[in-house]
Amino acid sequence: MTPRVKQLAIVVALSATGLLSACGGAQPGVAAQVGDQTITVSEVNRIAEGYCKAYERQLEGEGTAIPMSIITSNVVQTLSMTAAAEQLADDYDVTPSVTYAAALANLEQTVTSLEKDAADARVELERSIDYVTDVLTLVGRLELEKDGITDASSDDALAKGQDALDIWLAKNEPEIDPQYGLALVEMQPETRDTSTSFAVSDLALQGAAEELDPAYARSLPESQRCG
Repeated sequence: MTPRVKQLAIVVALSATGLLSACGGAQPGVAAQVGDQTITVSEVNRIAEGYCKAYERQLEGEGTAIPMSIITSNVVQTLSMTAAAEQLADDYDVTPSVTYAAALANLEQTVTSLEKDAADARVELERSIDYVTDVLTLVGRLELEKDGITDASSDDALAKGQDALDIWLAKNEPEIDPQYGLALVEMQPETRDTSTSFAVSDLALQGAAEELDPAYARSLPESQRCG
């Protein structure tokens, strides 16, 4: 998988460091409820379609396809993670640093050749790692300063900020529609089959497999795949 294709699974890196926890089920039409922020199914679909559009030509050129279900699941997790970080930032009265502002400006510059919907989707998703890392580092420094530590490394501050986010998530446990296949296991997100339906055909079982078969992805109807 090329670096650009890997960006379609951007949330994997975030999940590996425990930046989001998720479980439960949201109300009809709601993809996720994170604290006081609501993420709608229509919003998820709009961003997923725009993100696919941003990379579709490249994927087609490489003969690669990705099921839209993977993209929508990643969109839900990324938006939920960002929503949690935004509310944590509000609680601590912190705003993103100039480092994040510079990274965002650079990202916005790289998408100027795309159509607006595709550009907006890329920015919304790909800014998340920088945003969450920045906010957690700032929050972590505030927490460490309470203990009299004023010269903490960025890694130590980030780890402390992660602790603060874990506490916030424990008090504001996200509710995510089961259709997106996300489950909470010991306060860490894992991809699980949380749907109420069962895969019975060979094709459906391939779709549920942990290791995606490229041939399966390309065999999906156009509306169900990207590329």
